[in-house]
Amino acid sequence: MNTLKLKESITIFKDHLGDALVSSDIWNKKNGLSIASYQSNERYTALFSRIIGQMENALKDLEFPPIGNYQIVDLEGDLLLLMINFKDEYIWGSLIDKTKTSLGDLIFIAVHKAQKSFINAIENVDAYE
Repeated sequence: MNTLKLKESITIFKDHLGDALVSSDIWNKKNGLSIASYQSNERYTALFSRIIGQMENALKDLEFPPIGNYQIVDLEGDLLLLMINFKDEYIWGSLIDKTKTSLGDLIFIAVHKAQKSFINAIENVDAYE
């Protein structure tokens, strides 16, 4: 994994969303450790790793389909929590001000760009690792 490219991925995401991006963090799902971030909260990554793991187990126990590529949680105060899943190993979580972007732009453009840049970062390993 190229951590420099992951940091660039967050910059690309921030450039696209502008002031709508409140914070963003890419972390290892198994240990909850942050790999790259923008205005990160350390407790957030560990806590959401646990929550997502519990959701996955509950869905499996209920014989529901597994969690898909991303989840959006609508929070009070005009905020959205966006979590993008990657290869069952990584999560890219972001807090978004929904008054400063549209849901369509977030899902169809920003998430697509984030997924593409993340995949490029983990597949193009080089000396910056």
